Amino acid sequence: MPIDAAKALAAEPRTGEISWNSKDVQLYHLGIGAGSHPDKPSPATDPDELRYTLESRLHVLPSFATVAGSGSPGVISGLSMPGIEVDLAKVLHGGQSLVIHRPLPAQGTATAAHRIAAVYDKGKAAVLVMRTEVADAEGPLWTNDAQIFVRGEGGWGGDRGPSARLEPPTGEPDRTVERPIREDQALLYRLSGDWNPLHADPEFAKVAGFERPILHGLCTYGMTLK
Repeated sequence: MPIDAAKALAAEPRTGEISWNSKDVQLYHLGIGAGSHPDKPSPATDPDELRYTLESRLHVLPSFATVAGSGSPGVISGLSMPGIEVDLAKVLHGGQSLVIHRPLPAQGTATAAHRIAAVYDKGKAAVLVMRTEVADAEGPLWTNDAQIFVRGEGGWGGDRGPSARLEPPTGEPDRTVERPIREDQALLYRLSGDWNPLHADPEFAKVAGFERPILHGLCTYGMTLK
């Protein structure tokens, strides 16, 4: 079996130093649509947007933690952890949780520890929970959990894991926001570190079962937070 759950869970965390600067933050913000306002036509120099794009007044969105230092929490590198041997074309980023322990600085250096926190058997797929814990000299900064679906790798009789389902709310929404998606949105967003060819290479996307490259889920995740 390409996924050995016991071996993956028992593996020592991979640790390393990561660093980022204001340019990385600005590039990430542009990748999730900074420079335009969802509620009104406005120039890229609108003060509400400059706080995401101008280094002299830079406000770091918490979701920057999903790409800081190494891109989406070590997802591709995590697929080479002990006990994990899967086909990248069968991989989908299915969920994300993020805990911010302190406001993120616009530049910094920290230590990141990556490990497989859980392996679930969903029948037709396996789910890997890849956890990244990041701390600097002052203490914890953030904890990232990426839920990675690996199609075709379930069915070994393991723990199915949580199966909570969110029921859609009734009634009218409190607010509706429409956000335009650029044709090159995925190409811009991937410059922050998520190099999965599913988001850029048409041939790879077809092999993975898609008509064309798809937009990163973490891109719309960041758009929603912004």
